[in-house]
Amino acid sequence: MIFPVIYLVLVWFLAVRLRRTWSGVGVVVAAVLVLVAVNQLLGGEAGPFGGKRASLLLVLLWPYTMLIGAGGAFILALPRTVRGEYHCPNCHYDFAGLDPAGLICPECGTPWRGKGWNPLDPEPELIKPPPAKPPRGSARSL
Repeated sequence: MIFPVIYLVLVWFLAVRLRRTWSGVGVVVAAVLVLVAVNQLLGGEAGPFGGKRASLLLVLLWPYTMLIGAGGAFILALPRTVRGEYHCPNCHYDFAGLDPAGLICPECGTPWRGKGWNPLDPEPELIKPPPAKPPRGSARSL
């Protein structure tokens, strides 16, 4: 009775590992087709393995097939984790625009060891904000 759980976990694990790829779609489709083939093989009471036990299995197997297919399709649609040049290696916090010298991740506390942390590297180009405009109606506007 543990086979359905192992099958579900295996299919969904492969869907997570291969999400957003054609091979991931192939894994989920193949898993659903295997279950449809088992459904057709049992074929209810008229099939070769007919009887009360087979019809009970069919009643449970169709929703299970739909669960694997729908869950696999949902997992395949999830975005892949994108690690950019300026992301924390631990929690993927985005460091873009921050000074990398002595930087510690505000989310998890991991020290930054990416581009710009080494003192021997050339000085990074820092972006300065534009100067603030004086408020309207002030005495300085001439």
